[in-house]
Amino acid sequence: MTGSNVKILNNTVERANWKWDGPGDTDGDQEALSIWGVDGFEVANNTMIDGKREGIDIKVGSRNGLIHDNSITSQALISGTYEGFRGGAAIYVDGNRADSFNLDIYNNKIFANTADGILLGDEVPGNGDVSDVNIYNNVIYGNGIRVENGGRGVAVINNVEDVEIVNNTFVDNVQGVYVDNSGSGYNPRDISIRNNIFSDNSFRNVYVEDASNVTVDNNLFTNTEEFADKTEILYDGGQRVGNLNAFDNELAESVDFVNLEGNDYRLTSNSPAIDIGSSSIGDYAQLDKDGNQRLGGGGVDAGAYEF
Repeated sequence: MTGSNVKILNNTVERANWKWDGPGDTDGDQEALSIWGVDGFEVANNTMIDGKREGIDIKVGSRNGLIHDNSITSQALISGTYEGFRGGAAIYVDGNRADSFNLDIYNNKIFANTADGILLGDEVPGNGDVSDVNIYNNVIYGNGIRVENGGRGVAVINNVEDVEIVNNTFVDNVQGVYVDNSGSGYNPRDISIRNNIFSDNSFRNVYVEDASNVTVDNNLFTNTEEFADKTEILYDGGQRVGNLNAFDNELAESVDFVNLEGNDYRLTSNSPAIDIGSSSIGDYAQLDKDGNQRLGGGGVDAGAYEF
């Protein structure tokens, strides 16, 4: 039996899991907010601050859900410490023991977390997968600690399929989007990375390895530290990738945000992100993070905000 029609709205969750001291400790819990085995849910307009481990965890067959308009910061504080582990996402979709599917993750501000922003994966291969996930209009910035953890804005790993990563803004993370099988089970497949902005990520913007049917198109990139002398490299493709399609991506020296230092990632009138996006986006992404129509002007802009 599963729960259904659950809403978690307008809460502040602060200093969750602070009793947990490390592996083997049974005193503390795991996630700050868990959705376990729920068919039909909404997690929205919550503020999450200073969690010791994962932030929001969608797990054990939870499906048909919306995760939107949350502000999530300072999660996984123990990541990279001697007692901790090198992980713990602000939003974690876990196919553990039952399938999780039909999920929309949108309009969230995910920033200054110790490790990853959004992670899709499966801890128990062959016994619960993740599929049909739309990730859009999120502003994801300042996540991860270089060398200590992956610091991935969005990570798609093993036993995951049919994911659309559309019109998000990734700034100053260790990595932007990461697609790779990091465990057992089948490789991630049928992944679209479209109309996003990747700016000032310290290691790399997009990484694809051990995956199939991946499309990377109509994104705007600025140089990363890793590829500072290789301006032709927009993304990093690894080995064992079947059918990687990359086209119509743009490279610029600057995105021309309204206020980069102030974390206002709306676009100025001079931004190279304007009108470079693809109109091949789902009905779910017709409005931007501020509720403005994407298809009302000369074209679709890259990133979470339409100019």
